[in-house]
Amino acid sequence: MRLPFQFKKIRTRLAVWFVVIATVPLLIGTFITYQQRVNTIKVNKYEKLTAIRDLKVSQLNNWLDERTGDIKTIAGDQEIINYTMAVIHQDKVYEEQQLTIISQELLRRYVDNYNSYHELFIINAETGHIILSNNPASIGVDKSKNSYFTGPLQTNELFIKEIYRSESNAGQPEMTFSIPIICTTHQPNVVGVLVARIDLQNSLYKLLLDRTGLGQTGETLIVNKNLIALNDLRHYDDAPLNLHITAEPAVNAAAGMAGIIEINDYRDEPVLAAYTHIPRTGWGFVAKQDQQEIYAPISVMLVDLSILMLISILGIYGISFFLARITSQPILEMVNVSSKIGAGDFSARNAITTIDETATLARSINEFARSIETQIFVTGGLGDISKLFITSKKLKELGNKLIQQLTDLSQSQLGAIYLFNKESGLFEPFESIGFQADKLVSFDASSLEGEFGRALSTREIVHLTDIPADTSFLFKTVMGSAIPKEIINIP
Repeated sequence: MRLPFQFKKIRTRLAVWFVVIATVPLLIGTFITYQQRVNTIKVNKYEKLTAIRDLKVSQLNNWLDERTGDIKTIAGDQEIINYTMAVIHQDKVYEEQQLTIISQELLRRYVDNYNSYHELFIINAETGHIILSNNPASIGVDKSKNSYFTGPLQTNELFIKEIYRSESNAGQPEMTFSIPIICTTHQPNVVGVLVARIDLQNSLYKLLLDRTGLGQTGETLIVNKNLIALNDLRHYDDAPLNLHITAEPAVNAAAGMAGIIEINDYRDEPVLAAYTHIPRTGWGFVAKQDQQEIYAPISVMLVDLSILMLISILGIYGISFFLARITSQPILEMVNVSSKIGAGDFSARNAITTIDETATLARSINEFARSIETQIFVTGGLGDISKLFITSKKLKELGNKLIQQLTDLSQSQLGAIYLFNKESGLFEPFESIGFQADKLVSFDASSLEGEFGRALSTREIVHLTDIPADTSFLFKTVMGSAIPKEIINIP
C-alpha cells in the first residue's frame, strides 16, 4: 500500500513513526486527564458556590428571624403597651412632658440594645400619627398613608416593607418592620403600630458584604420583584435602588427559582452564579464569582500540562531519533556495502553486530559478495593459467610459472607439481616451490594411499583442513619443521 506521504530516508521515516506512535497516546491521555480534572474542578466550584449561596440565605433568614423576634418582643412589652395606652388616653397619672421623656428613653434603650435599628416609633392606630419615638422630631408626623402603617392593620400581623428610599434619611435605602400593638386589658384590640426602621449599613448590608470564599471578584446581591438591586455591589457604585439587573440568575431568583449557571452578569462578564428565592421578602438572591478567577486553577493546570507535554514530546523526539538511528544503522550500512558491491568493490563486507533479521540479511549479502569475489578470482586465475599454456614455450618454463601461479592463487607457502611417467607408472616431481627438491619422492600411480589417493581416485580437487598435530606431514623452514594447516591436491 502506498502511503500518502513518502520519506527519502528510512531513519526519518522510523523517527516520524516513533514520534507519532508515542505522541498520540500521550496526547489522548493528557486530554482525558485534562477533561477529568476540569470536570472535578468545576464540580468542586459548583458545590462550593452553592454552599456559599445556601449559607448566605440561611444567614439572611436568621437575620429576618432576629428582626422579627426583636419587634415582636418590643411590641409585647407591657411597658410599651402601657405607655402607648397612656398617650392615647392622655392618662392623668403622667404629665405629658414626663410621659414623652419616659417613652423616648424606653424606645432609645431598645435602639441602643438592638444596633440594627435607626429608629423605633409607635403610630396611633386611629389617627395614623406618630405618638412615641426615640427621635423627638418624629412625634406628630402623619404616617397614615404609609404601607408600614396600613399593612399591619389590614393583616393584624407582622409586616415587612421592602427596601425603599427613606424620606427622613436623605433618600438612603431603608427597610422597615412593623407590627400591631394589641391591648388585652378588656378585650384584644389594636391600639397602635410599632415600626422599626432598619439600619441596613450595620446589619443587612454588613452581612452581604462578608464575601468569605468569593475571592477577589465574587459578591452576593439581592433584587426585588422588579429586578432592582437592593444592596451595595463590588463592581457598581451606588447600586441600591439604582441598578436594574436583567441577568438570567437575578431574573430566575426573583421568579422563585433556584439553581446555578455559567452566564454573563450585569457587567457582561462571564460568571458562575448560584441563585435562589427568599419567599418572606420576595427577594431574589444571587451569589456569583468571575469565571476567570474561579477557574484560574484550570488555567494553571493547563500551563502545567502544556509544559509537561512539551518536555515529554521533546524526550520522545530525542528517544525516537536515537532508536531510529540505531535501528536504521545496520540497514544503512548494508545499503552502503551493497552500493560498493554494485560499483565493483567485491571486498566490501557488512560488520555484523546484531543477532536479529538484519544480521541474517547482512550475512547473506556478505556471502553473496564473497561468492562473486571467488568467482571473479577463480575466473581470473583460470584466465591467467590458460594464458600460461599459450605463452610458455617450454615445458619447464610452463611448470615453473604454473606452480607460482597456483601458490599465489591458493595463498600457499609450499607447492609441487608431479607428472605421470607412463613407462615407470610413477608420478615424478617436476617443479616445486618451498620444498627441497631432493626430498620429493615419486609415488606409484596405482597406489591410492596418502594425501594423493583420494584426488587420484575421484579425479577431483581434495582440500584437507584441520590437520591434526600428530600428522606425518612436515616441512622444513628456517625455524625448523612445521605442520601444514591445509593441503590442496589438484588432479
